[in-house]
Amino acid sequence: MKYVYAGTGNLSSRLLSKLSEIGLIPSLVLTDPPKPKGRGKRVLHTDVFNTALSLRVPVLETDNLKSVALIEKLNTISPDFLLVFDYGHIIGKRLINIAKTGSINVHPSLLPFYRGPAPIIRAMMDCRDETGVSIIELSNRVDCGDILLKEKVQIGENMIREELEEILLTVAVGLIKEVFHGMQKGTLKSRPQLGPSSYAPKLERQELFIDWNDEGEKIKCKINALSPLPGARTFFEGRMCILVRSSIAKHTDKLAPGEIKVLEKTRLVVGTGSVPVIIHSIKLAGKRLISAAEFINGYAPFNKNFTSQGN
Repeated sequence: MKYVYAGTGNLSSRLLSKLSEIGLIPSLVLTDPPKPKGRGKRVLHTDVFNTALSLRVPVLETDNLKSVALIEKLNTISPDFLLVFDYGHIIGKRLINIAKTGSINVHPSLLPFYRGPAPIIRAMMDCRDETGVSIIELSNRVDCGDILLKEKVQIGENMIREELEEILLTVAVGLIKEVFHGMQKGTLKSRPQLGPSSYAPKLERQELFIDWNDEGEKIKCKINALSPLPGARTFFEGRMCILVRSSIAKHTDKLAPGEIKVLEKTRLVVGTGSVPVIIHSIKLAGKRLISAAEFINGYAPFNKNFTSQGN
């Protein structure tokens, strides 16, 4: 069985690694060309490229999916499957039809909910208690193909996104293996996406910042959804900082929004528009990530506040 893997982002590179661990190594990897990134504008390859290189898998960097060279390369390979995940491009019918058995897309949500580029973050920011993985037939309409398989995943009460991603990727590997087998045997039938849909747009920079007037549950969900990166942001004495992992402070008196209270010399509790939240880790700008206890010992936040603005 031969397949071509198309992906770009960090999540896609992690799935590629997990697939290789169970022997599902692609014949070719497609990813974007290197681009300038960061403050220094260093030209860097994608995470998927680096993973493919470490696996010694042939990789083609292109963002022109209509190029003659790409079509010829794929025709030469004559893959059974085209597998797309976290790619960022709409695949045209010509590429879709090259795969002899099927072209499939992996989407980390229970479609038709959370179509779009940020399904995991959006589900967590909406304080959902479950999400999942859907394997769909590739379509030239984004995330709208017929469903081959899908599986629910519970979102733990205080789970951060990085932890949820690992669970979703493990589930995805199992589903992909099952889909490959079922489609080759002709025993797997697709079904259309039914019911109401929702969209998960890309995160805007202003959404990274915490408004302490929001409800505590909403703030907790935002912090955990953005953990560890890009990180939910706030300000402490004018310095921007990132908060990592949060939970609801039960049996604690109500505090003013942003008001900091230290409990037992180790617990960092912050007021919101409703119930207070506990902050477990924090990273001040230019500093390393530290625990709440380290922050308390080093910065003495007694009778101080986190603010939504840098003042």
